[in-house]
Amino acid sequence: MKRIILLLVSALLCLSLCSCDSILKKAKSAVTGEEISEMPKDYIATLENQEFSYELYDSYVKLIKYIAPEGESTVVNIPSEIDGRPVTTIGSLCFFDTENDVTE
Repeated sequence: MKRIILLLVSALLCLSLCSCDSILKKAKSAVTGEEISEMPKDYIATLENQEFSYELYDSYVKLIKYIAPEGESTVVNIPSEIDGRPVTTIGSLCFFDTENDVTE
């Protein structure tokens, strides 16, 4: 009997953990208004340099978060390419909640 209860609790725990990612995607979709889907097949990795977190794809780069340097307000220069791929997309939350004021 204890084994059956343990198996049921384990199964419920696994199901709840699997649904956490789904819940986070739905929350992000509600905030941004974007539909969240699985990563495209050409997705390679999410990386970071001194200024940006970005998603690397086969033929382009998507900026997903600006990492504001310490100091006063900053002028942001968007690079034309990162890691040999053109920067073609800026994510909707790229400049959200930076520590410094960002001006155009």
